[in-house]
Amino acid sequence: MRAVGFIMETPTIPPRFSVIVGEVCYNLRASLDYLVLAISTLDCGEERTGTKFVIEDRKKDFRYQVEKRTPPPLGGMSPSHLAMIERLQPYNGVDWTRRLKEVSNLDKHRNLTVTQPDFLVGGTITPVNPTEDAGAVEMQVNFELTFQVQLGDGSPVIETLEILKSEVTQTIDAFQTEF
Repeated sequence: MRAVGFIMETPTIPPRFSVIVGEVCYNLRASLDYLVLAISTLDCGEERTGTKFVIEDRKKDFRYQVEKRTPPPLGGMSPSHLAMIERLQPYNGVDWTRRLKEVSNLDKHRNLTVTQPDFLVGGTITPVNPTEDAGAVEMQVNFELTFQVQLGDGSPVIETLEILKSEVTQTIDAFQTEF
């Protein structure tokens, strides 16, 4: 019996994949920034400059953004809308906003890694000229390898982005009745 071996190397991640991950994160953040702009404009009757969707890990940092920052990123917003944004802060136990802040950090999506592959092996065995060598067979084996790409902290990229997209969509939908 003759055996054929192979060596498998972990593939490298194309640089454009990191760029795409960064762009997805940027656009998720930007959609929340546009939401804040729309709410502020609705509440105060004019378009405000410097608005953005604030994400803070500590209440005192959120309060600073609201009360002391010039221009205030949540400026012109009614107290009820401000409270809705505050409820979405990581210090209130909302994990997805913390994750969005982390993955939208410019340095985070540069540290993508590839995990070890999962194997799916299939094959067929067919006799090779059975009249000459009754014990010889020809074998064709097909390998299908799948790799998972992870962020620097070990969380899977695709699943993380899908969760963030879903949460951002739900947040925008929650404000839909205000318009």
